[in-house]
Order: sequence, then C-alpha cells, then structure tokens
Amino acid sequence: MPQYQNSGLETMALNPILPTVLLPGDETYVFGTMVYTPGQSQKPNDSNVVFEAVTLDERSIAVTLAPRPGGGTPPGVMVQIVANANPGVAEIDVQDAAVDADGAYETQTTSTAYKLTVWTQEGAVWISTTQLQPEGGHFITLLVVANPNAVSFTAKIIYV
Repeated sequence: MPQYQNSGLETMALNPILPTVLLPGDETYVFGTMVYTPGQSQKPNDSNVVFEAVTLDERSIAVTLAPRPGGGTPPGVMVQIVANANPGVAEIDVQDAAVDADGAYETQTTSTAYKLTVWTQEGAVWISTTQLQPEGGHFITLLVVANPNAVSFTAKIIYV
C-alpha cells in the first residue's frame, strides 16, 4: 500500500506525492497493511489487507475524487472502517480539503455523518460506515480522534 505522504506538521505546505485518484466505482484502503502473497494480486483488497495499529491524531492516506465522466451528479463516497476488537468510544473523522496539505484538512461541522462514532459488532469485528453524497472536498482523509481501547483498523473509501 502507498506510504502516508503527509508531513504531519499541520502546515499549508503541499504534501510531496499526490494521493490516489478514484474514479466512479473505485475503492482504496486508507488504513490497513497489505500482506503480499507471491502469485496473488498486488492491489490491496478485502482478502489481503490486515488490521493496522493507529495512533491518536494519525491521518490516513488521502484520496482525491475525479469528476464523473460526462458530468452528472457531484462525487460521493462511502467510508467503511473495521476494528479488530470493541473500539468503545473510538472516533474517526472524515476530513476534506481543497488542497492536499496537512493544515488544510478539516472535519465538516455541519453534519455528524463526518464523525464515525457508532460501531456495530459483525461477528468478531466492529464496523462503522458513512455515506457522504455529495462529498464537497477535493481531497479526503481520515483522522483518528479517539481510540481509547487501542484497537487496530482497516478503512476503505469507495467512490459512489
């Protein structure tokens, strides 16, 4: 998986490498570690991505949404986060920005949909999802706001 390219300094300096560009229907993991198996796909997917330990205030890999071919409705995203144990009152925020610089990312305060705090147990894992339609920012990232149980996560963003 790509390395996190932000500087972590919360400045307006542009990050050195552009984030992954998603087209309608594309998805990418922004938290998680890919396990490479010889002879298997090298693209991160549901069968080869494992949980990643995250820290407080850690930002995920960023993505950007390409315009829909031929126009149409503005881009939207579905964010799916999976925890390997009960996350308790963990919070992960969806942030967006007009430029890919650490200091430009902000959590929208007009909607609670940008704050993932509700976790549903599905077998041995806990899941939190949100769908943002339309998604107003050009660049999107996730920010770990609270992780009191120190659980590990995978997270993916899907262009809908």
